[in-house]
Amino acid sequence: MLDTVDKVIRAFGLGNVLSIDELPGGHIHRSFTVELKSGKKYLLQKLNTFVFPKPNEIGSNIEKLTKHLLRDRAYPYQVSSLIRTRTGDLGVHTPSGFYWRCMTYIDNAGMGSSNADQGLVFKVAEAFGAFARSLSNFDTSLITDSIPNFHNPVYRKNQFLEALQKGQKKRLDKAKRAIDKLMTHSSIFDSMEAASLPVRVVHNDAKITNVLLSSGNKEIAAIIDLDTVMAGSVVHDFGDLVRSLASSAGEDATSVVFLPERYHAILSGYAHGGGDSLSSQETDALALGAKYIILEQASRFLADYLTGDLYYKISRKDHNLIRANNQLKLLLSMTDQGL
Repeated sequence: MLDTVDKVIRAFGLGNVLSIDELPGGHIHRSFTVELKSGKKYLLQKLNTFVFPKPNEIGSNIEKLTKHLLRDRAYPYQVSSLIRTRTGDLGVHTPSGFYWRCMTYIDNAGMGSSNADQGLVFKVAEAFGAFARSLSNFDTSLITDSIPNFHNPVYRKNQFLEALQKGQKKRLDKAKRAIDKLMTHSSIFDSMEAASLPVRVVHNDAKITNVLLSSGNKEIAAIIDLDTVMAGSVVHDFGDLVRSLASSAGEDATSVVFLPERYHAILSGYAHGGGDSLSSQETDALALGAKYIILEQASRFLADYLTGDLYYKISRKDHNLIRANNQLKLLLSMTDQGL
């Protein structure tokens, strides 16, 4: 493995290497810190080309986005830029079929977690709002979709209905209550489609684990993981923040409730960061966006369960059904509280 990494590092022409350390976590890619004898550090990533089959297109997206952010003097966070290879390529294809990329390294105190205090929750939402504000004038035609139809309500609804047709009989029977609950909320798919919100460039995976914290874990250093940045709606990012931060427990918990105080911290933070770049049409639809993203994730977990757990990694029996029920409970708790 290190021999492969060494060869990749040479392709980027970084210099004499002092150490290479793999970073923990990461559900999609494998990441390494590379420290040179000069003291410089870089982030080296081995991409999952099953999830992102066109890494060069993603690299082109990221390069355009990071250049835009770096030019924006009002954007208050650090930006990690792609390093091109000696031959000018955005990444390295290895003979074994892998794809590697290299980025500048941002010193940090680690990533945030879902049990963050309310002050940090506000700052995370504020950071993603500022991200949306900076990209509010970015031309969507300049980037490609890394995952087509990612938050398309018509596509996601049809994907779930198709799973009902193709699902395994035993699993369909076992999941009947969850299916019925999801269908009672299916009008949210239609409401999201009917909203006809402005299309702009957004992160599409806005959550606290996609920010780096500065020393003391009290400030935001950077927003990371730009692979999913593409055309979409700001309400999708707001919804992702609510889904991940306004929940009393993670996706694997069997008991979960919606936390209204966290929701209002997210709402305040996102509005403050987004400023006047958020239209009244968008701000009026933020609660709908939160409900949609929670329902969308419930439908994806449940569809995967019905068709044999082909997409999401599982670690126990009925794992995706448990996750789907978790999201449905969160949605019901949110609606029960008048949102």
